[in-house]
Amino acid sequence: MKRILSIIFSLVLLVSTCAFGLSASAADTVTFTGPTIATKGGTLEVVLNSTGSYVGASGTLTYDSSILTLKSITSDISGCTLASNDGKFVTYMNNSGTYLKGKVIIAKFTVSSSVEDLADVKVTVNVDFSNGKTDTNKKLTYRSSHSTHTYKNHYCKCGLIEPGYKGMAKVDTVWAYVKDGKIDTTYTGLSKNSYGYRYIKSGYFAETTTGLLKMPSTSDYRSSEWLYIEKGKFTQEFTGMAKNSYGWRYVKNSVFDPTYTGLSKNEYGIRYIVDGKFASDVSGLLKMPSTSDFYPSKWVYISEGKFDEKFTGMAKNNYGWRYVKNGLYDETYTGLSKNEYGYRYIVKGKFADTKTGLLFMPADSDYYASTWIYIESGKFTGKWTGIASNSYGKRYVKNSVFASTFTGKVIAGGKTYNIKNGKVI
Repeated sequence: MKRILSIIFSLVLLVSTCAFGLSASAADTVTFTGPTIATKGGTLEVVLNSTGSYVGASGTLTYDSSILTLKSITSDISGCTLASNDGKFVTYMNNSGTYLKGKVIIAKFTVSSSVEDLADVKVTVNVDFSNGKTDTNKKLTYRSSHSTHTYKNHYCKCGLIEPGYKGMAKVDTVWAYVKDGKIDTTYTGLSKNSYGYRYIKSGYFAETTTGLLKMPSTSDYRSSEWLYIEKGKFTQEFTGMAKNSYGWRYVKNSVFDPTYTGLSKNEYGIRYIVDGKFASDVSGLLKMPSTSDFYPSKWVYISEGKFDEKFTGMAKNNYGWRYVKNGLYDETYTGLSKNEYGYRYIVKGKFADTKTGLLFMPADSDYYASTWIYIESGKFTGKWTGIASNSYGKRYVKNSVFASTFTGKVIAGGKTYNIKNGKVI
């Protein structure tokens, strides 16, 4: 058959030269085109089209037979003869003064349903055209689209509609959620592409969305869970506080954690969390769990759910009154402090309610630093006046403070004392 085609084309050239003369075309256009989109398992039709004054043509189609199967080669030009075999073809005009103008050949293929690499969906034609005098060679290639795009709202990957695909795909210049070959505008939830998890809203990647969102029960991933989304991305890296329609919540690795109790932080400061929720109704001196993100295993002062790092003074826990400095229990502190009931004497961070006597306050005491004061059952009343003893002897105390500038006589307990610079002489 191949030899027959060669003989036929040789005869065409001879007949064309004698019968048709040396006609030529000043301008000719040859194209080899097909549909932008090929359908997996469907039919692909490619066309060799000419506008030139050619009287005959012969050529060969090359393609990947594992991707495409050639079904037929036809022509719609009236008055021509066409013969073909195994991708080779020859065609010529039967009458003088007529030319191969139009669809020189129409090649029909079927596309494999198992094709993966769609860049291989291509057909090349190598064809020689004759005008009766000279031959003109053309080598043209048709290839399905290499971009992922929409065609009548269908998802197309490298030119093929993917009817069984479900997930994210880049549609033109944006990411969308595709199901059964179409963009699914009813889908809202989490999906995934080659870059990671993405939040989809009404079928499209919601790249401007940030916040704590509950995934629908129909979400492909993390259904019915509260997730922290950052510019449309579920990174699994965010740990901290995030707000939803119910209030502030604790998020760990971008997922709401209802088991967490401890301190966390938002843009307003450090906050106290109980069972994953901001505990705005809690105040007091509380011990943080060892798993707390901030100040683990420490006693901290909480005011209406907020860690009050400015608070210095006394606060009560379930063990009694304790001294707090800058929001933290300070077990190193000894000196005078104050609560709503008055001044109190603190020893190593604890209210010393058994202490009575004339005591010297350290230089770092919050009140009466470096001063001898009289303490009664841990309280500084500011009302006690009399003679009290310390390690240096007897001293005159007035209004609970050693009267170091007083000189004279005083009567205390029915007894008269001579005083010089506050000391009994």
